[in-house]
Amino acid sequence: MSMPQICRNCEDAPCLDACPAGAIIRRKVDRYVVLEEERCVHCNMCIMVCPFGAIVESDNKDHNIKHDLYKEEIQGRAELYSINAVAFGRVELYLARKRKRSARLLLGKSRCEDKCKQ
Repeated sequence: MSMPQICRNCEDAPCLDACPAGAIIRRKVDRYVVLEEERCVHCNMCIMVCPFGAIVESDNKDHNIKHDLYKEEIQGRAELYSINAVAFGRVELYLARKRKRSARLLLGKSRCEDKCKQ
């Protein structure tokens, strides 16, 4: 089993120094290390030096992609996941939905319909 690696935004990020095109920068606002894909020349130097394996080739192999979780993108990504791996909202509502779903699985859908209406 393999899991995608997430960029740790290293304080002394080796990918910053390795990129000859200057496609990897550190944002001054929040200190995130960002790979600007449109500037990437696909030399793969960043892939070679990243200690966490957080930078990979794109599917069409014309640029590299840095696995990241930007604060401003998290909400948009949650809507893309069809398995509901990421949920946003009040914890109480999430737990109530989870209890109802568990009850349906345990009791069966027909027996739960009367008991799960809340």
